[in-house]
Amino acid sequence: MKRMRRREFILATGGTLLASATRLWADHHTVSAYPLVVEFDLGSLQGPYTRVEDFYIRNHYSAPESAPASLRIEGEVEHPRQLTPESLNSLRQREIGAVLECAGDPVKAVSLVSDGAWRGWSLGEVVSLVRPESGGKFLHLFGQDGFSRSVPMDRAMADGLLVTSLNGRPLFRNHGAPWRALFPGWYGMDSVKWLARIVVARNPLPP
Repeated sequence: MKRMRRREFILATGGTLLASATRLWADHHTVSAYPLVVEFDLGSLQGPYTRVEDFYIRNHYSAPESAPASLRIEGEVEHPRQLTPESLNSLRQREIGAVLECAGDPVKAVSLVSDGAWRGWSLGEVVSLVRPESGGKFLHLFGQDGFSRSVPMDRAMADGLLVTSLNGRPLFRNHGAPWRALFPGWYGMDSVKWLARIVVARNPLPP
C-alpha cells in the first residue's frame, strides 16, 4: 500500500508531540458547530493512522440530511451516466495511506490535519466510463451539501480517488458518506464530500 511521506513531515513540525502519546483517545476539539469544524490533537496519535473517531472534520455547510444515492457524471462527455456503487463493482478498488489537511490549517499541535488509510475506486477509471471529450480540462465536483470545487482533469485522472472507506470502515456521515473525492498531496478543500455530481468542463468554476 502506497504511503504518503507528508505524515512524517507534519509530525516532525510538532517537535516533541509524540512524547504526549499517553493521552487518552478522542483528543479532538470542536471549533465550530455550524459549520462543523473539529480539530485533531497530533500529540495523541498512536500507530500510523488517526482513529476515525478522532479524524478532523471541516464542513463548509451543514451535512446533508440524505446521502447521495448515485453519482451523475456529465458535461463534455460522450455518454453521461448516473452511477451507483453497484455499477462500479467491475472496477478494482485500491487503498492508499494519505494525509488530509485543511488549506487554512496553522502549524500547531491541535490542527485540521489527520492521516488515514483510504479505500475506493480510481477517479480516473470512474470518469473514463463516460468517455470525456478532448475539450474537457477540468472536473467540477458538486457535493450534496452545496459545496463545489474545480480540479484540473490531468490531476484528477492521475491520482484522484472516489473513496468509500477510511481505515477499513465505511465513511462516517461527517467524512462524506457514502463517498467523497480524495486527491493525495493536495489540500482537503478539493476532496469534496458527499459527492453527487461531476461535470467535465473546458473551464474552471468562477471564483
